[in-house]
Amino acid sequence: MNKFNLLVLGAMVIGLCNCGDDDPNTSETATPPPSPCELDFADCAPDIYNFYCWNQGPTKNHHVIGGMTIEPEFYNACVYVDPSVTWDTEVRAACSARCENSEPGFVCNPMNFSSVEPPDNRQTCETASTMNASVIEQTLGAPAAAAAEDLPCELGDDCLDYFSLAAQQALSTPPTSTVRYTADTLLETVPMASLIMVQGNAQPTPATQTLSGEAAYTAYSCGYDACPIYLPQLDLAANGAFSATISGGPVAPTVTKTFTDVEISLKQPTMGIWLPNFDYVIFPPDSLVFNVSGLVSGTEVAGENGRYIGEHIVRGYVFGTLDGGLSLSAQGEHSLIDFDLYAEFAPE
Repeated sequence: MNKFNLLVLGAMVIGLCNCGDDDPNTSETATPPPSPCELDFADCAPDIYNFYCWNQGPTKNHHVIGGMTIEPEFYNACVYVDPSVTWDTEVRAACSARCENSEPGFVCNPMNFSSVEPPDNRQTCETASTMNASVIEQTLGAPAAAAAEDLPCELGDDCLDYFSLAAQQALSTPPTSTVRYTADTLLETVPMASLIMVQGNAQPTPATQTLSGEAAYTAYSCGYDACPIYLPQLDLAANGAFSATISGGPVAPTVTKTFTDVEISLKQPTMGIWLPNFDYVIFPPDSLVFNVSGLVSGTEVAGENGRYIGEHIVRGYVFGTLDGGLSLSAQGEHSLIDFDLYAEFAPE
């Protein structure tokens, strides 16, 4: 059973309670104004962006898979550019490199693309941080750390080539309700096996609520000691309300806060590293981003009640195992509330 040790996932649920935090949570009713980058790509900062190279000219580029000619509507590529200067030539070259493969017969001419453009949402490409071998060795052991260095591609760049065009597009565009079907293995939670436990600093025992949800992945056997894994979905929802009793100190009242409609979902499909000889998986820092939403109610102290939506980026490495199913555990600590979360998935 896969075990994703998402040690900071519980902190996302803590974010639903605006209890003593200086910064308020983001209400779903609040719409921030567009940034200069959103209005004009030329005002964006230099970064690795995902570009579309539209393949709709009179002479189309095409690649070959299994002897079949594939002529997609577009190719996409992750390229580091300074948006304030001309970037067309380097993007066309990167899309052409994405088009090329080892089978004969492909046509990948940069000038064949009818146009190139960044996505409307200015989506940057998630790339692996420089692999920290000492962290991997400390967690998984020296043999696994050595195997991780055998990854034959770069996450967020040419590792995409191991997956379908549907998966490539999902990695670079906002997910849809059907994004899970871009993966090979579909999972669902094992009934009654997934739980969230919440304990406020003024309650003797934790409150427990069951969770349900879905996940999906594709692990590609690339022939190396390390291969890419594609994770388009990891969604969890509490099956009912749960509460925590908290106290802010001798001058603050003891109150019970109730959390309803709590949902945790992967914001954007992502990629990690699979070590097939060990059944380990590694997700580099910043590669997992989650949305958290829910309703906070109960005795109100400082206007904290209401419905909230927040985002949580996992800043550290995430390690786990992969052997068909998937299970994860998480703990989150806060001065007022502690959370423990366990989710177990099995193939549908």
